[in-house]
Amino acid sequence: MFNLKQHSTGENSGIQLLESEFSAFGIHTTRGGRFRIQIGDDSIKVKSLDEGLHLIQEAAYELTTHIWEKWNQLRDVAELITHNNSRNDGGLDNLLFLANVKKGFLLSSLFSDLDEVRESLHSLFNQDISEISDHLISQFNKLYLSIKLLHRMIMRELYRIKLIVRFKTLNKSAQISGPWANLDLPMKERVWEWDEGEDEYFSLRQKARREQVRYNPEYTKDGFFYVWQDLTRDPYKFEDMKTDSPYKSRHQMLIP
Repeated sequence: MFNLKQHSTGENSGIQLLESEFSAFGIHTTRGGRFRIQIGDDSIKVKSLDEGLHLIQEAAYELTTHIWEKWNQLRDVAELITHNNSRNDGGLDNLLFLANVKKGFLLSSLFSDLDEVRESLHSLFNQDISEISDHLISQFNKLYLSIKLLHRMIMRELYRIKLIVRFKTLNKSAQISGPWANLDLPMKERVWEWDEGEDEYFSLRQKARREQVRYNPEYTKDGFFYVWQDLTRDPYKFEDMKTDSPYKSRHQMLIP
């Protein structure tokens, strides 16, 4: 499959590669910024990638349900083979059965939810294929083929989900600062309409600010606001600095 890490030379190039992958995996851009996504046998038009992402996730969940049923059916057939003694004439189905048992065991080992299925398939390793019914072998091969196809379809949907998530990360429409940075915002959340109530709100807010004590030091709630004057800050002549300067110096410490 496509490897983004080997081709990530910049945001623009990454977006172009993602768009190419979209086209290869049934996600096409239409006029007006909309998308057409292939879901199964249907081609569905969506308004945004978020809507398409939701549809793909639903499709992946539905495929997961189907493959779970097939795994359970394969386990039942494996148990029937283990407890059933019969004969078969040999042929190509026997070779496919031997390969499918090994592949099915390895595939089921990747998922912890399939422990019972894996144990049932492991029990087939000790069976003599010449004592297995032709009907059960054919049924086992068909079920494993269905599981393999469903598994490929699920992996395809999961890959398309990763493509959309990656594309949304690179192609951001707006950013805000603070703890909510790097989020995509719709237009209605970026701006708001101005009305008469906003004028009244801001005028009252400015009036209340002007009435604060720090902007009106002459009055307080209890009456006048008294200001203490520092006499040492009064001006003086440079030639009378030794006697009139408010700053203490060694000249004032001399004894005449």
